[in-house]
Amino acid sequence: MVAHAFFLAGPLGFSAAKALLEIPELRADSGFVVGSTPGLRVNYEESILGLLKEQNATIIPEQIAIADAERIVCVGWRKLLKREHKVFVVHDSLLPKLRGWNPLVTAIEIGFEQSGLSLFQASDEIDAGPIINQKSFVFPPDPSIKRVLELAGEVLSELLSDYSRALGKPLSLKHQNPEEATISLWRDDLDYEINWTQSSQQIHRFVASRGWPYLGASSRLEGTLVRILSSFPVSEEVTIINATPGKVLRIEPDGPVVVCGQGLLKVFEIVDESHMPVRLSKVRTRFS
Repeated sequence: MVAHAFFLAGPLGFSAAKALLEIPELRADSGFVVGSTPGLRVNYEESILGLLKEQNATIIPEQIAIADAERIVCVGWRKLLKREHKVFVVHDSLLPKLRGWNPLVTAIEIGFEQSGLSLFQASDEIDAGPIINQKSFVFPPDPSIKRVLELAGEVLSELLSDYSRALGKPLSLKHQNPEEATISLWRDDLDYEINWTQSSQQIHRFVASRGWPYLGASSRLEGTLVRILSSFPVSEEVTIINATPGKVLRIEPDGPVVVCGQGLLKVFEIVDESHMPVRLSKVRTRFS
């Protein structure tokens, strides 16, 4: 039996692995379970396993961990665990705000200025258990999901260090106020598609929220699926009498300028599904 089993997956799971290997109190007498995260540009399962093996950490099967570990702590883990006691979860929002799926993506897309991480005790209702500790961080100007995940990783290290220092002491639990709860809904492939009828600012945040390590915001270009990895709203006052969202207004050396429901958006780093660069050769082109 191990004192702790850490269930790790995804980018935050990788950050947790790096942090845990530097905390002797948590690394000792602990085992690690590593899960997959499909739909990302990075194989985090392979990256986490490689790091743990390099550091000679103890890797254990999921079912053995569920049966034998004294405590389980999940970071980035996507599956429900069939266990009723001593399961703790790190969630990437300041609960009870943004319970559910991909809350940092939602926070960027909506235009939040800050977010954080919450360590809480698992319960029957998703992300509704009592909170043990929370850490907040401020988004940089014009945040990307890559940068926000880096900041979350730094805060995660602090959260796990606090948890290690509290071992052996009674848990201080703060119950969530359900009246303050909001939900971040699950996403599928359709939720990568750009809605060109939105404003250039909205689309820019959408693109920023779905960049690395995600696949990238998608659109159709002359019938072919492409990914737009970065963008920037154009500060330009121009009156287009017959404005049609998705049409290219002009092509500049660093990328095309596209008409949106409100405003203009310059798009950079357009790639195909093999992540090969796509370059526009004519203005008479429409994103749809």
